[in-house]
Amino acid sequence: MQQKGIKIQEFDKLRIGNYVISELYQQDKLYTTVDSDFLEKVDFVKYDGIVLTEELILKLGFSKTKTKNIFYKDKFVIYMALDVFLVWYNSVSFLDIFRYVHELQNIYFSRLNEELIF
Repeated sequence: MQQKGIKIQEFDKLRIGNYVISELYQQDKLYTTVDSDFLEKVDFVKYDGIVLTEELILKLGFSKTKTKNIFYKDKFVIYMALDVFLVWYNSVSFLDIFRYVHELQNIYFSRLNEELIF
């Protein structure tokens, strides 16, 4: 069973295509894909960020290096440190620290204009 994260307070950080956990749209799935209907109801719907795990990073298409806790895809490198993830782009540009799938999706999309999907 997927862990639930804390309730996301920054609604403006969600965009169409993000994965979240939601009571309204669950329908026997572990996650919901944000769409325009969801964004219209976001103030009334309880939803949580999906806590990022090694398993989910691999499902999103990243590969694991021989070095423990390091993953890569395209020009992205992710280092898993306890309960947070650090991401670099193009080997030198440190981008951010994050905990949730939608945060990784947004960082990836902002650089490559491509969606990360399961």
